[in-house]
Amino acid sequence: MLLRIATIVVIGLVLQVVGGPTKVSSPLEQTLKINGRSNIVLVLESTRSVLAQFKSSNFASLGERRTVIANSLKGHAQVSQASLLEFLSSIPEIIVKNSWITNQIFVRNANASLVEELAQRSEIVQIREEKKGINKFIEPINKKKVTTTNIKNLQWGVERVDVLPVWNAGINGTGVRVGILDTGVRVSHESLRHNYVGEYGWYAPLARSKLPEDESGHGTHVMGTIVGSGGIGVAPGAQWMACQNNPGDECEDIACGEFMLCPTLPDGSNPDCTKSADIVSNSWGYLTFGGGDGFFDEIFAAWDAAGIVHIFSAGNDGPKCRSLRTPGDSSYPTLITVGSTDIDDNLSTFTSFGPSYLGPIKPNIVAPGTDIYSAGHKSDDAYELSNGTSMAAPHVAGVVALILSAQPNATIKEVTTRLYEGARKTISQSGINCGNIPENVYPNNHVGYGLVNAPTSVF
Repeated sequence: MLLRIATIVVIGLVLQVVGGPTKVSSPLEQTLKINGRSNIVLVLESTRSVLAQFKSSNFASLGERRTVIANSLKGHAQVSQASLLEFLSSIPEIIVKNSWITNQIFVRNANASLVEELAQRSEIVQIREEKKGINKFIEPINKKKVTTTNIKNLQWGVERVDVLPVWNAGINGTGVRVGILDTGVRVSHESLRHNYVGEYGWYAPLARSKLPEDESGHGTHVMGTIVGSGGIGVAPGAQWMACQNNPGDECEDIACGEFMLCPTLPDGSNPDCTKSADIVSNSWGYLTFGGGDGFFDEIFAAWDAAGIVHIFSAGNDGPKCRSLRTPGDSSYPTLITVGSTDIDDNLSTFTSFGPSYLGPIKPNIVAPGTDIYSAGHKSDDAYELSNGTSMAAPHVAGVVALILSAQPNATIKEVTTRLYEGARKTISQSGINCGNIPENVYPNNHVGYGLVNAPTSVF
């Protein structure tokens, strides 16, 4: 996983001249002028050439495919980063962590003179600031605790995606592993303790805790909607795994991206890529004010090559055009971005609209996200009512788990085709036109292809 080298803090230096504009980002230059130091990302050669060789490759199993891909990425990073890591190891006041899945190096507490020196190195393509995790999570709107007496046998969101015909056919997510990047999960919760993956199912890049934990409740609620028992989850037969990227900054996001492709034990040791996630659901995103940068696209590319379906919440910053969070605003073709609806099939008042910053239609699909009951983190029988696209994306992840449970050899393309063609086009219109696509034309930048539906996507 990510490598820690040193942890000493010193006084910052004043920026004089920092490499050419093609390497050092303007925001980083400004930060160094003001503060003298910054946490930076060194972007090296892209991983796309490594991944391209697997497009037409055949493997005996997905586990073998994922192992070969991860090992190839690790080998590529080792060669690309060796000289640079050796140089950085001699600088005591910085913290260095490297990533094999993106071929990047994170340097925390870098001063201006170091950035200037790094900008002269030929193996570095770009130097930019690391994204800060403040306000990274798409917080639920009006979250409320409820008692178990408020819980029906089947929650309205689970009912609305029409799971019963699929469940009655014996398809409930069995054989599928679903991962989340989130605040964690209360592993002992009554609705979740039965289907935790166990060994290789948890990683916390900062805390390094041995078992899943969740001090916020966000991740517990999310996971409950995906795989929880007792009527709160769409795919209660699926197993779950989690990586804690909150608290944390961009470096922790990337570490969790690695974990989902090639899980380790909680201490980061003994990787086993055969135990990777089949689906990764993400209910978080950075505020970009209309302009994303594709920072997670290398993760998407690796997951794509490995056959791992990837899902992101659109954001709760609507209703207005181009209000998506990043990475949900990415134009990466296999990314599924999810907006939110209410019990009356109206768009939720908070759901973010597209298009993405590069133009493609977003969100791709919508799902129930208003007044969603799911597991709470305060006790093993706690439940909460939450609103947000953070609650919508898990419904889609659950339906994808049902698809893969019924069609275990389905490719990501086949999964998304089923998902989009099976969507219901019955969403009430918002009256807002985003991207010059009318709301009665599908896909559009409000609901994508429509409301996710389990039987029409699975059968």
